Amino acid sequence: MDALLFNFFEEDERIETLDEYDDDKFNSALDFFEAIDDKKSFEELDEILKNGSDVNSVNFETPLFYVISKKMNLEMIKYLCDRNANLFFTNNCNENALHYALKFNLSIDIIQFLISKKIDINAQNKETVLHIELDKSKPNIEIIKLLIESGANLDLLDKNTPLHLALIKNVSDEIIKLLLSKVKNFDIKNEEDYLSLSIRNNSLEHVEMILQFQTDLEYNNKRSYLTFAIFSGCSIEIIEKLIEKGMDINAEDFGDFPVLLACKHEEYKKLLDLLFNKGIDDIKISNNENILHLLINDHPNDPLIDELLDKGFDINQQDVIGRTILHVELQNSRNIERIKKLIKLGADLNLQDKRTPFHYLCFQPLDLEIFNLFIENGANISITDINSPLIYILMKNSDIELIKRSINEFMKTKEYQESEEKSWTKLLSTVISNKDTTPEIIQFFVDTGADLSDQYYYGESIICQAIRAGQNISVIKKLLSFNLELNPKEYSSPSPIYVAIEQCPENNDLIKLLIEAGCDVNNRNVNNNISFFDLIKKLLFLFSMVTLVLKKL
Repeated sequence: MDALLFNFFEEDERIETLDEYDDDKFNSALDFFEAIDDKKSFEELDEILKNGSDVNSVNFETPLFYVISKKMNLEMIKYLCDRNANLFFTNNCNENALHYALKFNLSIDIIQFLISKKIDINAQNKETVLHIELDKSKPNIEIIKLLIESGANLDLLDKNTPLHLALIKNVSDEIIKLLLSKVKNFDIKNEEDYLSLSIRNNSLEHVEMILQFQTDLEYNNKRSYLTFAIFSGCSIEIIEKLIEKGMDINAEDFGDFPVLLACKHEEYKKLLDLLFNKGIDDIKISNNENILHLLINDHPNDPLIDELLDKGFDINQQDVIGRTILHVELQNSRNIERIKKLIKLGADLNLQDKRTPFHYLCFQPLDLEIFNLFIENGANISITDINSPLIYILMKNSDIELIKRSINEFMKTKEYQESEEKSWTKLLSTVISNKDTTPEIIQFFVDTGADLSDQYYYGESIICQAIRAGQNISVIKKLLSFNLELNPKEYSSPSPIYVAIEQCPENNDLIKLLIEAGCDVNNRNVNNNISFFDLIKKLLFLFSMVTLVLKKL
């Protein structure tokens, strides 16, 4: 029972231990705590003390700690101290009465009274007295002033000094200014120092105050205050102040440089102007990217890009995924004049990030002029990612002159020479899948040597694929004009008439056209051995059954 009610602490000559209590003293101690809890008068408490209770008895805490935890008034605390309550007692968390009073938010007059009793203001458990107050949601500046004026050490650490903690929590500006005005050593560091924390808080006034006193201006071995400020998105004024203090404008920061980090800044134009005026080395590379990669990616319409192109950058610098400046341009603004300028400056049109710049150019419809510009400057039309640029051209364009030029260029390549038949099959299949294809394009392919009798998409004929692709009647007519086989004699390909009724049964003009061209309505489909007439019969039967059901509803 004794062990449950009493808490042992390190031996202290000023406090009696549990073994020194007899049962009468033990019961008297409990009586004293109960009397305090019942708010007995001082006279009544004196009577209990006379009967054997001890003002320093320990029941998990002393009466003084108990009174503080119950947030009782100054008079009660004075009463205990006048009767020799032990102000030097610390609990098992190494907290003294001042720690406890701050922890339980007691009034400033109680804090002042405890300090006046010469309690150790710089005693530490896990925290100093200043840390306890600063760690509150609303620190009391008057208490902080009192603690500092009473000798609280601003350099004591619990990993952080009080000023570190104030900056980390970004407490009120008034408190931070107070601490800054009282701190003597500005070079104390933990993971961060006073300057880096003020930069993180984007406070120009705090930065200016710290720069007056901090002598160590090396952030750490891999970072600089300037790059950190730019990366953190600090105001231009803070960045300018750091430069004025002599920060290296070309300092590396984990592989990054101020000029590159500036491209991500909210006020990047002003910041770049500032850095350029200070003579920054703008031809820096990080992650294999230079400033042009970043500006074109994040600010593709900025005129600064064109100004920088004349400064001698490596136009063919590839970033970590292989993109050159031209790749990035084609993925973003596709500014024709800038593309022309990059080519004129020597952009390699066949460097790959798996795709060449020519691939990215051909992902969207393009005009003949820009196509010719790429071809004339050495772009290879047959380099493949999954497909070659030529395939993308045929998917996206219906300009006959562009297609003629691209096919003629393709026919010069090694790929065409080595696999002519396979190449034509894939190219013509691509053309047929493009709904903007014209009869003139079909004629050009035939004139160039394409064999329309080949099997194309999943073994189907070219006419079946055209019907599935939803080609217009004019293209279907053009294909039919080449006397294609419309009635496969073996079940190696579906019948065009079956594909038509399956894909677009409402298109009477198409079905009529196919029948007039010679499609056999009795030809059976490869998949389920059903003829066109059998299919019609089934559809009519289903229609009649649905009608009958609807009439009965």
